Formats: sequence, structure tokens, C-alpha cells
Amino acid sequence: TRHETSYQIHLSLAESLYQLSRFEEALEYSDLAESYSGYSPSARVDVLYTKACTLYRLGRDLEANAACEAALEIDSEHAATNELLDLLKQRTSNDGQDKEAAA
Repeated sequence: TRHETSYQIHLSLAESLYQLSRFEEALEYSDLAESYSGYSPSARVDVLYTKACTLYRLGRDLEANAACEAALEIDSEHAATNELLDLLKQRTSNDGQDKEAAA
């Protein structure tokens, strides 16, 4: 369908821009891919994972965490999303330790 094709194009662009470290643009295309409804749950997980990775690289950890949680609600066994969530938790706990050390 037209929406599925648009979703695939936007996700591919988001992934390519992410690989080029063009994270703000990657986020825009992740959002566009996410805006198309009617695609499969596994495709939605792919979009949310790409978005979470991009947000992580932008240092927007709360939003990245929310995207991971949304993906895991669909597929709790998605390995890459679980790994990213672990990285987010580590970074959050390290930030807390850094702030305590500075105090």
C-alpha cells in the first residue's frame, strides 16, 4: 500500500541519516515513519528502536527510554531494544554518580 511504502522510505532515510551521524534529520524521518498507521507490529518496533537510538545519540535519554518502553510493549524480547535500554540505565546511573562526586 501507499502508506507502507511511505513508511519504508522514511524509515530507510532515518536509518541512513543515523549512520551519517545526522541525528536531528534522522529523528525527523523516524517521526514521519512513525506517523503512518497500519503497518505490522514488528515494523513499529523497528521505527521505535531507530527513534530510540537517535534520541540516545542526541542525549535525550528520557525520550529514548520512552521509545524503548513503547517498543518493548510490542515485543518484550527485542534484543537490540533491551540492550539500548540497559545502556540508558547505565548512563543514567553514571550521571547520578558523577553529580554526587561533584557535590
